[in-house]
Amino acid sequence: MSVFSTLVMFYYNEFPKSIKSTAAAMVAVIIGIAFYLGIALVDLIRKTIGWLLDGINDGRIDNVYWVLTIVGVVNFGYVLVCLWMYKNQNDENKELKSSNPC
Repeated sequence: MSVFSTLVMFYYNEFPKSIKSTAAAMVAVIIGIAFYLGIALVDLIRKTIGWLLDGINDGRIDNVYWVLTIVGVVNFGYVLVCLWMYKNQNDENKELKSSNPC
């Protein structure tokens, strides 16, 4: 199962019924934003620091990869925090049904 289909399934399960059809669109928008942010980060490194020069042997591409690795580790930490704080919508519905005697 791909990441795209997993995210669509997750959003489809968690979104309210009135906006379930936007789940696939949300995943596509998020992936598009991530690509643009990646391009912007590499462009920022190219213009400000000068690690990416025209000749592959003249630049410091290893430093660029270290920056991307650090960004990836920070992102992974953020995902872990979100997973730790996440509460499933189905669990909340079960709790409401079990506490309501009617």
